[in-house]
Amino acid sequence: MSLLHCLRILLAISAGLWVIPADAAITLGTASSAEAAVGTPNTLSYSHVVEASANAVIVCLAERDTNASGFTVDTASVTIGGQAATQLIGQFNGVSIRSVLFYKLAPPTGTQTIAVTGDTGGERLVVATVALQGVAQTSTFNTAAGAGTTAVTDMDINTLASAVGEVAVMCGAIRTSAVTPSPDATAPTSTELVDVAHTDSTSVRVFMYTESGASTSIDMRVDASASADWAGTAVSIRAGTANTRRREVIWLP
Repeated sequence: MSLLHCLRILLAISAGLWVIPADAAITLGTASSAEAAVGTPNTLSYSHVVEASANAVIVCLAERDTNASGFTVDTASVTIGGQAATQLIGQFNGVSIRSVLFYKLAPPTGTQTIAVTGDTGGERLVVATVALQGVAQTSTFNTAAGAGTTAVTDMDINTLASAVGEVAVMCGAIRTSAVTPSPDATAPTSTELVDVAHTDSTSVRVFMYTESGASTSIDMRVDASASADWAGTAVSIRAGTANTRRREVIWLP
């Protein structure tokens, strides 16, 4: 066999082993939720199963000030399996409700303890958690946004910065369990992932919605069943890249 023919074979084999980066798809795991006990209104600890393939966790806090003492914001903290999560954005509605979005990249997997301390002044606390797979580990988030108002039925975060291939997550807090959220019918619609209320009579409700990203922004629209005080936070999450191998080999003569 000639040297030239050997080189051609080696080049062909190399072509079949090229590694090509491709966009990964973000997938969501099973969501969970928990509420702070009435006797310990501003802290909670519970177990959440982080899937083995997950590389990010989102934790949504819904807080209510029940005695008009006011919030001392940005004092909330979250740990996942003892590792600190990072606050991405918080939103206060100016009266009694606050929504806070935390995240943890490269989280510990398996059954993990989610430990939460709310902002000072929050007398009711409900939390929702979800793990995600396929999330970019650098430049992870597009620009986050929040909204908070009183006495409305449209709980919307509009013109949220986004892009094709991203997945947006919205964390919401409603002042009372008597008001329930539902997706607005305007296409494209957001998808409900969590909706749970604190069981105490002086309540707060947490909800979590997701929506596929689009260029260059999306509107995350949620309807309240009655006029409500609410606060919400949202962010569009970027996908990572997955390496794929070319398997075909072209044999040269």
